[in-house]
Amino acid sequence: MIFRKLLRLGFAAAALGALPSPLFAQPTLRPTEPSASCRADDQIPRDERAAIEATGLGFVRAMLSGDPGEAYARFTSVTRAGLPAEQFARMVEQARRSFQGVPSPHVAHAYAVSRVEAGHDGRVVCTPPGAGQDVVRVTVTPAARQAHLLIDVAGAGNTWTFVVWLIGDRYWEVQNVYLGMTRMIGRSAADLWHAARAQAKRRHGFNAALLYAAADSLAERGPDLELGFRPEMRREIARLKPPRALQGKPTPTWHLGNKIYTILAVGPVGIQGRLYLMVNWQAAPWHDDKEIEARNRELYAGFARVFPEYAEIFAGLIVSAVETGGDRGYRSFYDASRPP
Repeated sequence: MIFRKLLRLGFAAAALGALPSPLFAQPTLRPTEPSASCRADDQIPRDERAAIEATGLGFVRAMLSGDPGEAYARFTSVTRAGLPAEQFARMVEQARRSFQGVPSPHVAHAYAVSRVEAGHDGRVVCTPPGAGQDVVRVTVTPAARQAHLLIDVAGAGNTWTFVVWLIGDRYWEVQNVYLGMTRMIGRSAADLWHAARAQAKRRHGFNAALLYAAADSLAERGPDLELGFRPEMRREIARLKPPRALQGKPTPTWHLGNKIYTILAVGPVGIQGRLYLMVNWQAAPWHDDKEIEARNRELYAGFARVFPEYAEIFAGLIVSAVETGGDRGYRSFYDASRPP
């Protein structure tokens, strides 16, 4: 439950996430049959759903308003025993700073489980009502009542989701929480997955690999909930051979024209409703902005020659130079519709 910024090479959908708590290990087996013990959304009796949502929303609002004491008091005794209040207060402060000025959170989905009939992996399958809704797999524990909430917070065209697991022995309390980005410029993990498949069919391996990686990142819901389509998507990812430009340890190098670039990070980012490709590279020290702008533009021109298909997906390239041995950076924006 440690909040962090994720910026992974090839998986650069930036996300403020939570590491799975060691108290609640990620299950490895996946049941496939819907459980009669799980009800979703409108299947949950109105009074019960209202109580569940009130507890979850109260917890999230306390976090976003910077009130760690109020949020911490809503944890179960088991969770409080494994999470010092001081550590949680630091997480809350980070969340408060990250979400200042965003609209109020709202419940996207609710799942309530009773009469636990989980398999050996401690999960059950829930099927939301309505056509086109994907199943989810949720973690359960021996308890009379438990629930999972997906609580969305939107801002700058992106959506972040709190995944809150609640236990209802006497009254509802929070057992665990995860926070991560789930939509980028309004596009879901499933949207990017379908785009990745289309690019793979066109043999655009560079685009496909980046889109698959971003889709997998957006599909993450933490240790206690899994989207039903993710295992199939991950099997496709496992069969995909990354292009050479995305290979290399610890970082790849790009040969563009007669120049060699050390790439620190690459991946999709959403800005002002458009999908861009971000590239961070290691640059030797520069004298002034004019010099480093020219070097960024040279990287962009070389990249556009080698990967012209990138413009089918991305509105442009964001090139960020990071100074070797220094603390300076310089960022350039290039529109894909304008030739280098």
